[in-house]
Amino acid sequence: MKEIVLFQLILLGIAGASVINRGVVGTDITASFNVSSIDVLKGVLSMQEHKKTFDIIKTLYTWNDAVVYCKERHGNLASIRSEEEHDQIVKMMNYTGLSSIMYIGGTSARSGRGYYWISDGESLTYQNWSPGQPSGNQECIVYEKLTSGWKWNNLFCNTVRPFACEYYPVSNFLE
Repeated sequence: MKEIVLFQLILLGIAGASVINRGVVGTDITASFNVSSIDVLKGVLSMQEHKKTFDIIKTLYTWNDAVVYCKERHGNLASIRSEEEHDQIVKMMNYTGLSSIMYIGGTSARSGRGYYWISDGESLTYQNWSPGQPSGNQECIVYEKLTSGWKWNNLFCNTVRPFACEYYPVSNFLE
C-alpha cells in the first residue's frame, strides 16, 4: 500500500504544480520553485528519505506566533537535527533571498535544562551556534547570516522575524 501511495505522490509531483501553498490567502509562502519533472521526482524521493520538508515564511511573526502558524498548517517550527537538514534549509534561505535572521523551533523557555526543540521536547543533538553563542537570557533560536555562513544565535522571542516551518509527508502516517 505504501508503494502505491509513493507512486501516486511521484506522479502528482511530476504532473502537478511546482508551488506548494500552505498559507490561508496564498501570499504567506514565498518559496516557489519552477523545476523539471526529474527535479520533482528527486524532491519526492528526497522527502521520503528525509521524512520532512521545510517552508520559509517571510511574513514577520513573533516566535510564539510562528509556532501557532506552523501548527495551524499541520507542521512545526523547524527543527534542524543534522548537517544534511542544515544544508537543505540554507539552500532554501539563499534561494528565497533571506538576508538576515529567521526563527527556527529551538528554545530554552521554561526548560531549566537548556535548549530543546519545541516540536517534541528533544534536546539539541546537532548544533550550529555562532562563536560565543548562546549567550544571555534570550530563549529563542534563530538562523543568522554571517560572513562565515548561516549560524545559530539566541535572541528574544518577542521580535517579529521570518521563520521556517517543517512538514512531514503523508506516507509517515501510513507506516
